[in-house]
Amino acid sequence: MLSLVTLQLTLFVHCLFVNCCHFMYRSYNINKLVTQAVEDVLRIGKTQTGLNIPLNRDLIGKVTESYNESLTFSPEEGRMFFSVREPIVNRVFSSSSQRGFTNKVCVRSRCWDACMVVDGGTSFEFNDGAIATISMNEEDALRTVILQD
Repeated sequence: MLSLVTLQLTLFVHCLFVNCCHFMYRSYNINKLVTQAVEDVLRIGKTQTGLNIPLNRDLIGKVTESYNESLTFSPEEGRMFFSVREPIVNRVFSSSSQRGFTNKVCVRSRCWDACMVVDGGTSFEFNDGAIATISMNEEDALRTVILQD
């Protein structure tokens, strides 16, 4: 049984999914926002700042779409995109960066009976003191060939 304090690190290493150089890659599934969340944040922002912003479906939809599109990146990007799910935040631990681009991610487990989930499907035992380092190397990138008729 997993403890309540389970660390799950999901890495979207885009080079593993290269099928065609025309695709744009998204860190979509874990980071996307729905219109309800955007509306709530805009409503709070409007209240806190006193700005007169018309909160209609059109604006909320545009802001949601714009944010979600910002999660798109090119397969030519030489770095990996990382996302930390369910970070532990309390008086001892904090989370400074929950997502972003990097060349290397190093994570140290502070959990017991824990696991690390990589790319949403592969699970590894990851108990207290274990250190995982994941990096991108040019020579490890998958290559594709487009055959012309």
